[in-house]
Amino acid sequence: MPEEEFFKTFGRGQVTITIQLPIVPEKPEWNLNGQAVPLTMPLTDP
Repeated sequence: MPEEEFFKTFGRGQVTITIQLPIVPEKPEWNLNGQAVPLTMPLTDP
């Protein structure tokens, strides 16, 4: 599906993407404990 067609069909509202971070116990200063970070943004953002 071309980008223009996708945007015409679904381009209203927002999309949420959840990024699952790894667990890295050997580097506690990185604070990577398996957190899930949700990002919500409008579909119009570049």
